[in-house]
Parts: sequence; C-alpha cells; structure tokens
Amino acid sequence: MNLRILKEGDAQVYQSLRLQGLQEYPDAFGSTFEREVAWSEYDHPCISQRIGG
Repeated sequence: MNLRILKEGDAQVYQSLRLQGLQEYPDAFGSTFEREVAWSEYDHPCISQRIGG
C-alpha cells in the first residue's frame, strides 16, 4: 500500500472511487450516493478538503 497526498489531478478518480463505495457500502458513509453524485468533483466539500487544501 502506498500513501500520498492527493493532487488536483486525482479528483476524478477519487470521486469515482467514493461514489462506488457509496453504492456498494452505503452504511460506511455519512452521506448518500444520490446526494454525492449531484456534486461536481471540484465543488464537492469532501474532495476540495482532501485535494489541494
């Protein structure tokens, strides 16, 4: 396993992985797929906090 800080170029992959997780394991998240899918990758508060600050 490699750990690294996410970069702006990772936003699309991160969002896709998060949405997949929400569909497969909804109880592991504090949100819903329907809510999260409505956000763009750059407007999403979770993604903007993790990528670039």
